[in-house]
This record gives sequence, C-alpha cells and structure tokens, in this order.
Amino acid sequence: TLAELISKTGAIPEPIIGAILVQLVTIVDRLHHQLACVHNDLDARNIFICKASGIVRVGGFFFSHFLSCEPASEFRDDQQSSRRFLGPLRHQAPERMLGLECHFPSDVWSLGFLVREMALGEFPLSLLNTKWRNKCERFSKTARPEDFGHQLSELVSSCMNKNPRLRPNTRQLLLHPFL
Repeated sequence: TLAELISKTGAIPEPIIGAILVQLVTIVDRLHHQLACVHNDLDARNIFICKASGIVRVGGFFFSHFLSCEPASEFRDDQQSSRRFLGPLRHQAPERMLGLECHFPSDVWSLGFLVREMALGEFPLSLLNTKWRNKCERFSKTARPEDFGHQLSELVSSCMNKNPRLRPNTRQLLLHPFL
C-alpha cells in the first residue's frame, strides 16, 4: 500500500509523487464523472501500488456512495450530496468533519492530504490527539507546503482550500503543471 511505501521510504521524491498522483487522480476522475461516486475514504492505506509495474489501484470502498443515477461532471447546488459522517477521520475534508454536506470536492481535499503525506514522508501524528473539529487547522500548521517545489505546493494548496467550491475538480487537476 501507499502507507507501507511511506513507512519504508519516508518522504517520496516529487517525480514519483507525480507518477502516483496522475494515476490516482485518473481513477478518482472516473469515479466522479462516470460513476457519480464519492470515495469518501481516500487514505494511504487504501491506495495499492504494484511493486513490479508501479500501477496504482484504489480500494476501501466501504464508505463510498453514489450521488445519483446520472453521472455528474461537476459539483452543483442542485445535486444530491451526502451529510452522512462516514469513514476514518484521517483524510476527511473540513466539511465532512463539521457534519456539512459533502460531494466530489471532499475527495479532492483527501487527494491533497495524501500528497502532503507523501511529500512529508509521514502522517502528522500530532493530529491524532486533537479534537476532530480542529484537525484541519492543526494539519495546515504541521505540513509545510512552502517546503515543497512551487508546482507541488500550489497543487496541494488548491486541493486543500477550506472552501470546497474553490477546490479544483479532477479534470482540472489532470491539467495541472505538476502532473
């Protein structure tokens, strides 16, 4: 898993992060745009990487949900969203932790969190003992995107915008210069 890779290697070099992320964003893009599915648990423990080929797969669909019968291209006010609080707290978006409605941007937050975790080489353990409502604030102080390359830093910052409406969608991420 990606969690095992991070545990063994520590910080992952940016070119390898890019190779993992382009596959991961492509998978999440398919979930969002073809299946109208929010994964809701994008966590390093649910990302599988083949050692021989480097092919990335996503598991952990226990907490995922389909938003409608029709696949959606983007988040809109009139679309169904989820208020269910499901899944571990580790990579949850602020709106999820506050019990607000969640949609595709919640998965984008989780992608940004995963990228930070890969770049730092660890999950910020200091978060585990904080109150869950303060987790996002504490994390933004723990992880330092200014320590990353410019393009990676910009990608992480855009994914982890506290306002879900200002986060890029997966199609926009696939066009980002870092990828």
